[in-house]
Amino acid sequence: MKELSEELAVGFGDVVDRIVCTPAGTAPIIRKGRGGPAKSRYPWMRVYDETRRRFGRPLTLMAAEELKERVGEGEYALILTNSYEMDGPPGAAAMARALILGLRAIPVIVANYQEGTKFERCLHQTCIGAGLIPVTEREQLFEDIWSPYTVLIRNWPARSVSGALEASKELLDEFRPKAVITVEAVSCNKKGVRHGALGGPRNTGDPEEEIVRWNQLMDLANERGILTIATGDNGNEAGFATIEDILRRHHEFCADCGCPCGGGIVSASRANIVI
Repeated sequence: MKELSEELAVGFGDVVDRIVCTPAGTAPIIRKGRGGPAKSRYPWMRVYDETRRRFGRPLTLMAAEELKERVGEGEYALILTNSYEMDGPPGAAAMARALILGLRAIPVIVANYQEGTKFERCLHQTCIGAGLIPVTEREQLFEDIWSPYTVLIRNWPARSVSGALEASKELLDEFRPKAVITVEAVSCNKKGVRHGALGGPRNTGDPEEEIVRWNQLMDLANERGILTIATGDNGNEAGFATIEDILRRHHEFCADCGCPCGGGIVSASRANIVI
């Protein structure tokens, strides 16, 4: 099969971007905001357009190109998620399937869950729905002939800032991943507070408070030169500090979370590519 021409690849990438990154192509999403009437609250067309201009290339195409270039057969890629939304476990499972079929890489879904809960079952069932075999022990990745279609699910417990940093070092040392990809992995802002999409705080900001923390893992991956790709839809997801200025211009809760911290909802961690 001949390689796609640059013009065709970019054109196709822009089409995929519009499908992935904007609501219904051009239709605004109408939702009641905090303390106000229903209005167009997610101006993602403007956020996407500015981000696209900054990167100078379709975002999804860049991610695919970098993954193809940097992740080889039999190498690990981490997929971080902690959302109960449709773009949490289902998105992580879809990403794992793409890494396996496209690159023959070994995906590791890293998520916070309590054993026996709906979220744990959701993680496993969405992987099964994607045609993959979920396992929870690394040794199980290589036990039988079905290994190429196996995905490892690793629990990521709540921790303090120092605990999260130490755990991040251990995780990266164990797998030596070539990429870290976030799928709706909500994380703390610069004040150490994690917010919902409408600005509601989920913790106090105390560094000793044990909550789900992703920023330390993303920061360490960036320090080590590991490819980082962030996906999300409100800016409070790990990696979105890369476009914080764009988000603050167009998303009211990124500029002002409305809670006592006053830092906005944008995550404090950065990523090489933001989708």
